[in-house]
Amino acid sequence: DIAPISAIEAASANAEAIALMLAEVGINVDCLPLLDVVQPDTTEAITIRALGSEPMRVAALGRAILQGLQRGGVVGVVKHMPGHGRAKLDTHYHLPTVTASDAELEVDLEPFARLNDAPMGMTSHIVFEAWDAAHPATLSPVVVERIIRQRIGFDGLLMTDDIDMKALSGTAADKAAGAIAAG
Repeated sequence: DIAPISAIEAASANAEAIALMLAEVGINVDCLPLLDVVQPDTTEAITIRALGSEPMRVAALGRAILQGLQRGGVVGVVKHMPGHGRAKLDTHYHLPTVTASDAELEVDLEPFARLNDAPMGMTSHIVFEAWDAAHPATLSPVVVERIIRQRIGFDGLLMTDDIDMKALSGTAADKAAGAIAAG
């Protein structure tokens, strides 16, 4: 809020430092940045790691993080598509349902659309009633194809969030097969 340009530079330098440490031990991918837009009732599992509540700021800081990681030799993964900011529950333990309208969810999509050229992205384990009331994003062909691939315009490698999280039910094999079937 006080010095946005300095914040962008700091985010980039921090990401580069993280990448240099990771690269030194042979790790070349990091699941950063979170592009989730914080809402007043966002679960703390996200707010403690999020970049903010204003989509343009989230996108700017996210881009700086991706660039810093790249300078350090590491590829970043944008997450949690199509947005985790409206989830009131922690997906490590519960399956959240978001009841926001398609128009309201446009705010959540904005940072992902601005960074849709990222090489890797991660889905969220959240049900978005406006798009697919029956399946969480990770397991939804509608969300993966219509929202992530078409509307956001993301065409990079898409991976799931941890399929062992309690938000998804079934065996690991079932969840993996469901994610692959979803696209």
